[in-house]
Amino acid sequence: MIYTEDFFTSGNSYPNDDLVQLVDSFTNENVNYKLTTTWHDGSVIDDTKTDGVVYRKKDSSFYKRIYDEKINVLWFGLNNAGAADNIPLVNKLKVFVEKRKGNCTLYFPEGQYKFSDQLKFSNVANFSLTGSSKQYLFFKGDKVNASCVLDFDESDNDGLVIETFTGLSIADLFISYNQENKQNPGGAALKITKGHIFEIEGLAIDAYAAQSLPVVGMEIGGNTMETCCFSGSISDCKIAGNDGYGLWLRNANTSINVTSVYCLHTPIVVDGTVYSTLSNCAVDGGTIGYHITGSTSFNSTNLSFISCGAESQMKTAFLIDDFSQNITFLNPYTANPNTMADANVGGLMTIWAHTMDGYNFVKNITVISPTSHHNNGEFDVMVFGNIDNVQFQNTNKKIMEKGFGGPAVERLEITGDYAERNFTFTYENCLNFDQATFNTSFYRNNDRIYFRIKVTPEIGSDIQAITMDSTIKLPFKGNGKATLSNHIFDKGSCLINDGTIYLLNSDLTDMPIYIDGFVMFNDKKILGTDWPWS
Repeated sequence: MIYTEDFFTSGNSYPNDDLVQLVDSFTNENVNYKLTTTWHDGSVIDDTKTDGVVYRKKDSSFYKRIYDEKINVLWFGLNNAGAADNIPLVNKLKVFVEKRKGNCTLYFPEGQYKFSDQLKFSNVANFSLTGSSKQYLFFKGDKVNASCVLDFDESDNDGLVIETFTGLSIADLFISYNQENKQNPGGAALKITKGHIFEIEGLAIDAYAAQSLPVVGMEIGGNTMETCCFSGSISDCKIAGNDGYGLWLRNANTSINVTSVYCLHTPIVVDGTVYSTLSNCAVDGGTIGYHITGSTSFNSTNLSFISCGAESQMKTAFLIDDFSQNITFLNPYTANPNTMADANVGGLMTIWAHTMDGYNFVKNITVISPTSHHNNGEFDVMVFGNIDNVQFQNTNKKIMEKGFGGPAVERLEITGDYAERNFTFTYENCLNFDQATFNTSFYRNNDRIYFRIKVTPEIGSDIQAITMDSTIKLPFKGNGKATLSNHIFDKGSCLINDGTIYLLNSDLTDMPIYIDGFVMFNDKKILGTDWPWS
């Protein structure tokens, strides 16, 4: 029985056979080496291409290790018993990858690999890292139940980092990044930047710190165009944290497909990424479920969220922030959001757009068939600021009972149960109304009915005999308030009592009258033949 480190030690008397059978000095597994004159890419081998594990030299002869497609990291002396720090041991592995510029699959057998600093690979192609099996994560600190752990709890930098790559695969690893005891935590458990064509699958990431100093679970791309990532997929991953960023898709990332990612107490943040899709993702707990935002240089645009949901957030499930445009949400879902009952957020969605130089920071947003179940706060959707072309389609009162609110709610375009509808009314002591034409519309919003009546006089007829006895009876039975105007001048407000508007003395001539108002109701039932949700 000859060990590999003995055979390849200079000066020994072992013969240089074409094929030698040895025992690996680190793993004790049987291994075969074969004489070779070429390197993995077909070029002539020389001393600069040996790596001490796969390609080795004995005297003047070169040998290649015979193996299947995977490179076992234990061959390079790494420790998977969870005791020793692998940073002092990893240099041989990094040199191996650097010489080949990737072009290999690193396999991490079952165990726990401790690293006191980041593990970084750069300038690689066709490069893979894989563990022993798909990893699972049920709660924070759950690495004891994992089969293959990369443990970066003691790292003061990022955890696993891949930068400048073409063709990357990371699969079936548990990455632990517990920064709770660090004075200045930060960074990401997994960070990939500056590359294209990648697959991330079957990971579990546990990334958390002190509540006031959160960290990142998985960071894709960076803050410049040069550090972005193209054409990638992320699937079947679980990320736990304490707010911070669970999955962070950064500036100028393009064509990213995210499927079946589950985040526990940490959000999914889309920050300047474009032409990408998220489907069947879920966020449980934390402050916010999904945060879509950007900057003047990098808008989040041309995105699709398909059957994505969030539950039990302290605030909103979906926050759409500045520099977000051309985004579609299909079947967004939330249950028990806004547990803090914040009056300034919508349980399902909060759209918050600031205004500068007339620019619409949030525009072209389409939300189709939303669902929101909760008893917290006032509204399902809250809208603020200078939005443009924001549509909610196929809304249903039974699965979105709290409706829409916020200072910019009138800018929304809504179809379904919450859409504007026509209604009929009766009037008394309104002179010349018989010669007028009417246009009406209303929509329900939480516990209010908002309505408009436009009264257009017949040509040559003035509507000027509105007296204290003039009333309009609405089909909506409740109390509220209305205002009268001719669309130029406000002519005052009127009280609504039990669905009856008591009009004011007014002089409204030569132009239409607009009567805008709302009726409040407490039992969510309003009588009237035109009421569609009784």
